[in-house]
Amino acid sequence: MNCLVRGVILALVVTGTPAWAQGKLDVHTMKAFGGTYQVECGNNAAPKATVFADALVFLHGDKRIAGANVQSAASFYGPGQSSEFRTVLLSETPGAQLRFAMYVDKPAPT
Repeated sequence: MNCLVRGVILALVVTGTPAWAQGKLDVHTMKAFGGTYQVECGNNAAPKATVFADALVFLHGDKRIAGANVQSAASFYGPGQSSEFRTVLLSETPGAQLRFAMYVDKPAPT
């Protein structure tokens, strides 16, 4: 499981969502971002976000939100992003959109 410091930001947006055609992440995107991220390291009860090739899943206690038709949108926020920003992973849920904003931490000084 990936420990999250600034790795994933979750947003559930209740808006009209586009009808994407069976989105699935490519191999490169899955290699870079696939897996489970724990929001608070060392706390197994903390919320978790999981990136699958064909779904995004957010778990918090007994609550589960899953979205299908996954797409990567590297330019989602437009120009001028921080150097740590990588992409936004988008998926559809009934009546809403699930977004995982993916960032990487700066390397620690050696």
